[in-house]
Amino acid sequence: MMDAGPLFSSSSSSSSASFADEVKNNEIRCCRILECKQQIKFWQDKLKILEKEQEKYIKLARLKLDAPSTWRLLSRKERREKDFILAALESPELPDALEDFENGSFPSHIRLDREILMARVSRQDFAKSVKGDCDLFVPPKLRNDKAVVLEIVKHYPQVIEFISNELKEDRDILRAVLNRSKLPAHFLQHFSENLRSDADTMLEVLSHPNNGLSSMAYCSSVLRNDKSFFLRTVAVGNHQEDGQVLRFASQRLKDDLEVVLHCVRQSGMNLKHASYDLRRDQEIVFEASEQDPASFRYCLPGIVKQTLLEQNEFAKKIVPYVPLSVVKHCLELYECDEEVVVMALRNPCVEWCVIPDHFRKKLDFVAQAVHFSNGSIWEDLPMETKCNFQVALALMKCPSTSEDLAMAAFAICPELFSSREAMMCFILNHGEGDLLPMVLESSPLSIRSDKALMVEAIKKDVTVWEHCPDGLKVDRDIALAAVEGSPNALFFVGDSYQMDNPDFVVLTIETHAKNLQFVYHDVCKELWANRDVARAWLNSGGDWLDDDFPEDFAEDEELVLTLVRKNWSDFDMTSDALKGDKDFILKAVSVDARIIRDVDEEIAYDKDVALAAISKDARSLQFYSGGEDFEFIVSFAKLIRERLQEYQVFEQEIVASMDKECHQSSQNSPLSMLNQGPATLAMYKDMIASYIGVLHGEKEIDKYIAVSQHLASWGL
Repeated sequence: MMDAGPLFSSSSSSSSASFADEVKNNEIRCCRILECKQQIKFWQDKLKILEKEQEKYIKLARLKLDAPSTWRLLSRKERREKDFILAALESPELPDALEDFENGSFPSHIRLDREILMARVSRQDFAKSVKGDCDLFVPPKLRNDKAVVLEIVKHYPQVIEFISNELKEDRDILRAVLNRSKLPAHFLQHFSENLRSDADTMLEVLSHPNNGLSSMAYCSSVLRNDKSFFLRTVAVGNHQEDGQVLRFASQRLKDDLEVVLHCVRQSGMNLKHASYDLRRDQEIVFEASEQDPASFRYCLPGIVKQTLLEQNEFAKKIVPYVPLSVVKHCLELYECDEEVVVMALRNPCVEWCVIPDHFRKKLDFVAQAVHFSNGSIWEDLPMETKCNFQVALALMKCPSTSEDLAMAAFAICPELFSSREAMMCFILNHGEGDLLPMVLESSPLSIRSDKALMVEAIKKDVTVWEHCPDGLKVDRDIALAAVEGSPNALFFVGDSYQMDNPDFVVLTIETHAKNLQFVYHDVCKELWANRDVARAWLNSGGDWLDDDFPEDFAEDEELVLTLVRKNWSDFDMTSDALKGDKDFILKAVSVDARIIRDVDEEIAYDKDVALAAISKDARSLQFYSGGEDFEFIVSFAKLIRERLQEYQVFEQEIVASMDKECHQSSQNSPLSMLNQGPATLAMYKDMIASYIGVLHGEKEIDKYIAVSQHLASWGL
């Protein structure tokens, strides 16, 4: 038999080996693919994390610059993150949610956070944001934190009601309250008895110029019964409120002649709080009335009161301020003394019927009485007296006369319509009301032709212009008075006057810059093509009027720069030529860097333009924060840091060695350039820096430093 052959032939073996190699190569390749995919996923995840961090940096930076608009872009979760809230609290303006923080929907860990509370309190507008006594919640754990309480007290002293007992003993807390321009009512009652019993501390409180004296009510009873302390307090209370410091004294001191005498000399109204015996003391009552005549009302009936009233000069002094019963008594004593009667008319309690009959029949006296009573007695006069021109004119001269009384006087005494003096008084006192046009319409032509009178009338009510004679309507002074009085002046003067006097339109726009919405509709349409009118409009903060301005205005550099100065957000309305002009953009950026938002991309990516914009205003960086801008802004940041590093090396190596050579050498340096004084040395330093291309000049260096800092705040 023949031997059987091998199971596999040699060809079969080689085929098997090549297959194994192929499998092995496939495994290696698949492993590498898998490894690459894992690395790609790792770097994708890493990229997402870094992009998220960068996005957060940008949001934080934008919040610090403009919280209201940026806050709206945050997610609900972000609005409850501490970092975002702290950044928003650094912004000049707050979003509504942070303005009403206490009533907002913030979680407790945010509302109770110490850093957030301190950031809120340190803001200048903090006191306005806390609208009521209970609107500020201080967590219990912070009520014994002196630093927190001191900061809060500066802006919101009502918090002392809730601080710990330990801090209520602290003089620093009390002094922080005293540093405010005005003290809150009843604040002293919340401090400890020990502080309220300290004489020096209490004098410091009482000497506060606003509301300090009222704190006397909360001084300890021991101090309020201490004569020496009280006499020192009297001097403190001299210029405060009503000066009635005696109301806080103990009953013993209210009966002390020396104490009461000192008090009434500082403020006569202290007589009200003196003991009954001293309110009948002639010296006390006289001194009180000398200081404040109205205090005589607190003199008790008796021989002292009668004796003082029988003194003519004393009676004249106090009669305008005392109760009606005392006035009547004085009029009985001095019924023929015109000076006393005239002084009595100054008293608001006095009615015409209490004046002696023989005075009520004298027209000169009646006119004088109407004037001294500010017109209050005019209605009580008989009709024949009211109709008298002299009496009616006296009423018109009273500044406090009501419109109803003035109109009643016109109806009763028509002569007033023809009186220049009466009409001028009415214009000055009641010109803002609705009655002036009606009164002038009833007046004769001679009154309405009085230029000075009509100027005053138009300043009060521009609609009076319609009642001017034709000759006055075109008078420049009348027109200027209309401008001063109303933003609608252009409506009354008409288009033809405006076309002849474009400077009048300019003046109207400039005068009423806060009411441009009213001015716009009254400007003659053709005048928007006037460059001076357009410049005045833009300079007053008006929008770019694309439908009204000629097309060539969009290429006028001066007008566009005026727009940028007042209303940068309308820069996109300017011509494409200006947006692509690097030299002009550099000028515009120096006015307001935020216009970088609307310039051509090529110009925005120009390093000189970016440097000028970012150094001028950090807010311009928000327009370089898009995903497509990232590569440019990173390379720009790298360039800035490299330039600053070159400058630092230059300063450390070259400039420092030059300075050292000058300062250490006792003799002249072999380098003659170092021997010519500091000014020349500084010039050589700048020349060297300029030659080797290093930053030089204080302005340029400061610009690069500012850009570097702004970039860092945006996470770059």
